[in-house]
Amino acid sequence: LVPKKANLKEQFEKAESKSVTTLMLRNVPNAYDRETLMEELDHLGFAGCFNFLYLPIDSATKNNVGYAFVNFNDEKTADDCMNNMSGYFFKGQPYNRRRAAIVSVAHLQGLEANLEHYSRTQVFFAPLPCQRPWVAPAAAQALLEKGEAAAWAPLGFAKLVEDAAVRPGTEQDDQSFSRRRMREQWW
Repeated sequence: LVPKKANLKEQFEKAESKSVTTLMLRNVPNAYDRETLMEELDHLGFAGCFNFLYLPIDSATKNNVGYAFVNFNDEKTADDCMNNMSGYFFKGQPYNRRRAAIVSVAHLQGLEANLEHYSRTQVFFAPLPCQRPWVAPAAAQALLEKGEAAAWAPLGFAKLVEDAAVRPGTEQDDQSFSRRRMREQWW
C-alpha cells in the first residue's frame, strides 16, 4: 500500500546520497511467502547480508504480488545480488511458468528510509507479522538505540519491529504452515 500522493521516483532523484543498497526483485513466484524468499536468498549466499525485506501480500488471495524489496548491508552486496539474480529462475516456479527474475534499484534507499515509509502505511500494522516488512533485529535495535527512529516512528514501533523481526517459520501461523508443506516439495 503506497500512499497515492507519494512520488518515490522524485524523492529518489532529489536524495543527496545515491548509494544503492535497496533492490526491487520482480517475478517472485506468487506461492512464495516471506520465509521462502529469505531462504532462497540465504541459499544464494546472502545469509546475514540484508537487514530489511518486504514481500507485499495480496489480502484476498494471501499470495505475494510478484515483487519484493530487499535492503542489503552495503553497496557491494547489493551489486552482487543484482548481478547474481538478474535472469535467475526461482526454485519454486513450476517449469511451465518460469520467468526470469528482474532486479532493479528501488526508489527508496536504505533501512531507515524504508522503515520510515512503511511505518506510515497499513502494511506495517498487518495482523500477521509475516505480512509486515522484516527487519533484522540487530539493525532495528541499533536504530532505536541511536534515537534515529524517534522523529517518524509510530507509537509501539519497537514492538511492531520486534514481532516482524522474528524469522518466519520459527513461530507457526496458518499462512506459513500450508506454504511450508509446498516448499518441502521444491527443495
